[in-house]
Amino acid sequence: MRVHAIEIEAFEAIVRGGVRRVTWLVENDGEWRMASEQPGASVEPLDAGPGMVWVRRVTLSLPPGARLLRVESAPKQAAPRDPLAYLFEPQQRNSRQTRRSQFVVGVSGKLVRVEPRRT
Repeated sequence: MRVHAIEIEAFEAIVRGGVRRVTWLVENDGEWRMASEQPGASVEPLDAGPGMVWVRRVTLSLPPGARLLRVESAPKQAAPRDPLAYLFEPQQRNSRQTRRSQFVVGVSGKLVRVEPRRT
């Protein structure tokens, strides 16, 4: 079976209100597992530039049709409030918003965005 070398980046960056984190998972037998923990995965730490906590390049050998999940988590932006509201209302902690995008390894070895499978 033909396999392709797939390179992805996982990172954590400082943004307004907290940190933005991007991680990747690979589907194996119906379960999602961290890409960096896949058998044969190569993990290379990269130089973290300004505003970056860490950056890692993960190289995987995957066959066409393999499914990947990109998970991006970031602080939810707080709704505008009255400047004096902090005196009269309890401090609200911003929650996080998470965006998930699924990809499949195409025949040419490029990642193609796909709709999530219905379970």
